[in-house]
Amino acid sequence: FPSHDKGKVDNHVDDDFAKLPEETALQWYNIYSPIWAPVAIAKINDSTKGVLLQDTDPFDYAKLERVIPVTKKGQIEFSMLPLQDQFGLLDIELVDAKGTPCIRLFLDSTGSINVKAGYRNKSVGKYRAGQKINLSLEFDVSTRFYKMTINGKQVGNNLFFAPVASVERVVFRTGNTRRFPDADTPTDQDYDLANPGEKTKEAAYLIMTFKASKMQ
Repeated sequence: FPSHDKGKVDNHVDDDFAKLPEETALQWYNIYSPIWAPVAIAKINDSTKGVLLQDTDPFDYAKLERVIPVTKKGQIEFSMLPLQDQFGLLDIELVDAKGTPCIRLFLDSTGSINVKAGYRNKSVGKYRAGQKINLSLEFDVSTRFYKMTINGKQVGNNLFFAPVASVERVVFRTGNTRRFPDADTPTDQDYDLANPGEKTKEAAYLIMTFKASKMQ
């Protein structure tokens, strides 16, 4: 997993994976790509090209992370293609330099697009397998508000669920963030994880374009 300092941090980022050479398309990304949860440039149906996150691992996830300009007020845009809508999970987070998330949206296992709103999650739309999603976020860390647009439709103003001084990275992850083990985890483990050698159904998501820009 490369250093979090890796990344192209111009004032404007514009990645169109259909146009970028495969050998350099991911040079500005940090990637976590286990054997059962690989991340790679791929084509779907021999035509639609992007970064494919696949996951059949019950205990791990695929992760794609883009370093962006240090931004207090800006816009994030991306287009993606989910390949299923009845299982799997994709978290998308805007985080600061230390990895603290302030905005989280996610595609869940019921075909719903959700955002973390305080202690609770809120549904803001639906998605379908094989149907493209165009998503835009305009955010301002000083007011802690962001505006979300899905396929050209604004879905309201939302509040950050945690304060940050700036946004510096965007994370795509096919599973929940890990907090285990922590300081209170017992030293000796007296149990085994269930069915460690069995895969789950493959969940896959194709990220086709990604843009980031400062608004001031």
